This record gives sequence, structure tokens and C-alpha cells, in this order.
Amino acid sequence: MNVLILDDIDTNRKLLRAQLEAEGVTVLEASDGVEGLEELKRQKVDAAISDLLMPNMDGYRFCYEVRKSKEHRDLPIIIYTSTYTSPSDEELSLRLGANKYLRKPASVVQILDALHNATTSKHVIPKAEFDERDVLKHYSERLISKLEEKNVELTLRNRELDQLNNKLEAEILERKSAEERLLEQADIINHARDAIIIRNFEDNQITFWNKGAEHLYGWSANEALGEPIGKLIHADPKEREAASRTLIPTGEFHGELRQVTKDGREVLVNGRSTIVRNPDGTPRSVLSINTDVTEQKKLEMRLLRAQRLESIGTLAGGVAHDLNNVLGPILMGAESLRGNPTGEHAAAMISLIEESARRGSSIVKQVLTFARGVEGERVLINPRHLIDEMAEIARKTFPKSIEVTGQYPEHPWSISGDPTQLHQVLLNLSTNARDAMANGGSLVLAAQNLEVDDNYAAMMPGAKAGSYTTLRVSDTGVGMPRALLEK
Repeated sequence: MNVLILDDIDTNRKLLRAQLEAEGVTVLEASDGVEGLEELKRQKVDAAISDLLMPNMDGYRFCYEVRKSKEHRDLPIIIYTSTYTSPSDEELSLRLGANKYLRKPASVVQILDALHNATTSKHVIPKAEFDERDVLKHYSERLISKLEEKNVELTLRNRELDQLNNKLEAEILERKSAEERLLEQADIINHARDAIIIRNFEDNQITFWNKGAEHLYGWSANEALGEPIGKLIHADPKEREAASRTLIPTGEFHGELRQVTKDGREVLVNGRSTIVRNPDGTPRSVLSINTDVTEQKKLEMRLLRAQRLESIGTLAGGVAHDLNNVLGPILMGAESLRGNPTGEHAAAMISLIEESARRGSSIVKQVLTFARGVEGERVLINPRHLIDEMAEIARKTFPKSIEVTGQYPEHPWSISGDPTQLHQVLLNLSTNARDAMANGGSLVLAAQNLEVDDNYAAMMPGAKAGSYTTLRVSDTGVGMPRALLEK
């Protein structure tokens, strides 16, 4: 059986062709009624399956023209439509001579049954003398009605498209604005004075290197990207490992780091690092923001040196008094030896002079040691030594009416810090205590081991659970005035 399919939509023709050919039907195709009429002239066609809505010539007109022709007026025609689906559309199709009217989509069985019935059953073809004007009138009315429906549908679709277009324009504007904000933020980050660096968590390769990093370390972004961060800026691998031991379990690190620039210059940075995670919580990268504090630290050390020298000045009176006490026996011994260098007391006088000289040297050494200090290095310090040294300085320089005592456990925990700054803190507190005890009293410098748990740490901002050592300076002085305490 040769079947002609008329449909202006290529995919519809191919789908129907595949279904019919699978059942052994030979299929011809046409995209509208004009092509369909031409195909009837060229090929032998046993039946036609036609859509209604097509350009150039629709299915109604195709059916009308076939029924008017003498050669093909008996051709079985099946109308197969998804657009003209009202009862009036079906009635007009049958009036124009269609054998069967099917609505899309129909099953293969329905289509084959329709073909079988149309080709085997006798179909009453409308007589040639049917009222053509009446048929064409109904045809025109259906076309106008369908055009009106389509016009209403198109109007609604246009409104929907306008709304969708407005929504898309708003989304595009919002996205464009967001992109501009991101570009602006990226530009701000890129031009920040701080060094901002992003590196992979797994291999430590640098993926972002801003202008601040270029300025601080001397490496351009092109030189730094893709390189392991340890290769470029870390001066001490042990210091980097210590920072990682804090970063990995807690997700963040904040502290001072010694690093190197491209030209080998050492810089001190205040580093803040944070782990950036994937949606599933696994670490993806590390964001680091490093601030150069090299010059700031130098200024702090100069200020600290000035403060220490100022503190030495406040102790000058006590030092002078002690040195006078030391020089007295030396002068008396020297005078005695001048008069009788070989007398029976000569050896005792020499011993006295030596002991007094050692005492004077000890006093000067204590003061010079405090004055010089260590230039801001963080080292492990035994609190016992801090307490002993400060207590010795206080005993030698404070009035004898002040009793100085050092207290600490048998095995105090070591602390990591700057000895110079810790000496300065203890000296300032001790000097304040001395000033508060004009008539004498007791000064206690103490160290104590302290284990801080989570509950205790939560009560102190910035504190973390762990092992600590506390330093305490107490006195029996008059205390601070209430007005000063309120400040």
C-alpha cells in the first residue's frame, strides 16, 4: 500500500513514516496541499493522511481539490490533526469528503484501522452538484474562527513572552550588576596593601597572588602562580609546620611569621589563614592574608628600648645608694692598706675590697642586662629565671624596707615569649608596687602552672583551652585610688 503523508512539520512526517513502514506500508511525503497534489500526479497513491494546518494549501483545501478532480476523487483521505479539533472542524472535514477524522496523537493501531476501513469500505463521495458556496462559506468561517483563536493565543503568548522578556532583562541586569560587584571586589582585593594569597590545600600550589603580595615579596603573579608556597616565601620550615599544626585541626591560624622575599630579605608578617571548604566539608584551598609588620616591630623595639631606659632612670637612685654602700668598704680598705700594707689585717681588707667590687659588678651587670634585653625574639623561657632575675634587681635597687620574694612551683611550665617584653612587664608592675609602699612592705613575684578547660576559656574573650603559666605581682601597698581604677 502506498500512503501519502501531508504535514508541514518534518518531525511529524518522519515519526508517522517510521510507524507505517514498520507495518510494511510504503510512504510518500508532502509538506503541504500543493505538494500533495503534485505527488498524486507523479505517483500511484492508495490513501492520504493529511494534517489540516499547513502553509500554501491546508488540509481542508487539499481534500476539497481532490474531491473536485476526476482522476483522484475516490482517493481515501484521513484527516490527522492536533490543531483543528473541535466538532465543527470534524464536521467540515467530513463534508469536504474526508473518509476519517483522527485527533493527534493516535496509536498505530488506530491509524492502521482507519487506513484499512478507508481502503476497503465503500465511501460515499459528495455529489458534484453540492453547494460549493455553502462549503466554502463554512470553510472560511472555520478559518476565521481558527485565526481568531490563534490570534487570542498569540496575544496571550506575546504577553507571556513580554513578561518572560522583562524577567530575563531584570535577571540579566541583576547578573550584570552582580558581576560588576564581583569585578569591583576582585579589583579591591587585588589592589589591597596586604598580601592576599590562595593556595591549594593538597599540593600548596598558589592559585591567587594579588598586587599586595607582589609588592611585599617581589614575585610577580605570573612567577608565583602554580608554585608551591613554601618554595617562595617561607624562611623556616619548622615555623610553617607549627602554623599548619594549628591551621589543620581548627581551620584557621593567626600569628607572626618570619618570611623571605625574592631578593632574600627577611620580613616579619602578621599572618591570618583560613581553610576554604567544598560543599561536602572537605578542604579545598587556604586563604592567607599577610600584613608586613617589619617596620612596625622595629619601631616597637625602639619604643621598648626607650621605655626600658626610662625605667632604668627611675631605678638610678636605688642603684646609686647601693653603689655608695659598695664603694664605702673599698675606700676604707684602700685607706687602711695605704697606711699599713703588710699589717695583720691586710689580707682581710683585700678580701673585703674584692667582695665589695663583685657586689658592685653584679649590680651593674643586672642593670645592663635589663637595659639591653633581647631584640623581640620569641623563645622558650623558664618562668623561674624571670622571677629570680627580677627579684634580684628589685632587692638591689628598691629600698631595704621592701621585702622582695619570688615564688614558683618546683617544675614550672616553660612559656614561649619575648624575654625583653616580659622583663619590662614585671619591672613596670614592680616599680608601681614600690611607689605604693613608701613606708616599706612586701613585694611578691610569682609564677603558677594553670590548666585552662573549655568552660574557663569561654569566660575570657580570645582564650583557648590548654596549658598556661600565670605571672603575678602582688604587694602590700596602699593600692590604686578609686578614681584611677574607674578609668
